[in-house]
Amino acid sequence: MNEELADVAVAPLTDTEERLLALRLRISTIYRTAFRSRMGRDSEN
Repeated sequence: MNEELADVAVAPLTDTEERLLALRLRISTIYRTAFRSRMGRDSEN
């Protein structure tokens, strides 16, 4: 394995990357919750 690649693989995430990951996680959680509640309402009717 290339030494440079190994360095990149173990490098800690930058602030920007962490923020993007957190934002993506939050969005997917909100989307999943909204989708589930909408499905629940549809099945009740």
